[in-house]
Amino acid sequence: MCSHIREPQFVKHGTVQVWAGFVKLNVDVYFFADSNQMGVRILLWGALGNFIMGRTLIFHGCVDVKVGEAMGFFEALSWANNLNLEKVVVEGDTEKSL
Repeated sequence: MCSHIREPQFVKHGTVQVWAGFVKLNVDVYFFADSNQMGVRILLWGALGNFIMGRTLIFHGCVDVKVGEAMGFFEALSWANNLNLEKVVVEGDTEKSL
């Protein structure tokens, strides 16, 4: 094994293991039936589990749960792109949307 190549470092917080040097976007989607709205909460975490910043979005209209979750992931990835983040892990409540 080459001495100059280090093994990757992992840090685990939440349910997803994050590589050192990466950030994690945690995406939660909420549906408000009484007001016909959907909310998306995106939290940005550092590799050591430190909170960096968050964002909340509200969408008007009724969408299917799977569509809402896909919209949440899209918004998270768009935000990461706008922040010029390159090493990103995305975590959500559902495996089907990923």
